[in-house]
Parts: sequence; structure tokens; C-alpha cells
Amino acid sequence: MSSSCSLFSTPNYFIPTLSPKDPYDAADFGYDFTPFITLPGDYIASVSGVFISPATTPALICTQNGVVSGIANTLTAVGMTLASGSAGTTYTVTTQIVTEQGEYFSRSFYLPVSSR
Repeated sequence: MSSSCSLFSTPNYFIPTLSPKDPYDAADFGYDFTPFITLPGDYIASVSGVFISPATTPALICTQNGVVSGIANTLTAVGMTLASGSAGTTYTVTTQIVTEQGEYFSRSFYLPVSSR
């Protein structure tokens, strides 16, 4: 993942729609869980998964440097590289984490794919 990945965070009730991605682009995205990880000394212990819907052909895929899981995490943020996708589709990308102290969080964003 490049160092230019933009991390964002949102309140529980808001699912942001990001700027469109071209089907031929592989771009870095991330989610900052800092506002939700409130226990002293807590951090992301594991990423349960990155889930993408709807299923399309070609699919929007989560990759990072060829690693199948496509997930990289820091202490309180998760990053991923998203590639491909079907033009005209808006995907829901959901990231689920577990913290060291046993809290579970799931946050989503919408990612439109359109040919430029």
C-alpha cells in the first residue's frame, strides 16, 4: 500500500460515499477506528474481514501487494487496496475488526465504480 492512502472515520449512523473509482484502477483505501477504540491501551488485534457487495462480474477485489487477504492494519486503522469492479455499480465495503480487549467493530463505505 502506498503512503498516500486516505484514512477516514464516520459516526455510527453515517455511511460515506467515496469518490468514484475507475474499473482499471487499483487504489488504496482505509478506515480509521480511533474514535471507536476508547478503552485505554486498546488497539486492533485482528481484522475479521473486508466484505464487498454486491457480487458482480468483474468483481471489485481487495488486494495488497498480491496478498490474498488484502488487509493491512496499524494500531487503530485498517488499510486495503481495491481493484477492478463493474462500471455503473456502487459497492458496499465493510471492514470488521476485533480489538485486543475484545471489542468488535464493523464499519462500511460506499464505493461507486465508473469509467472515466
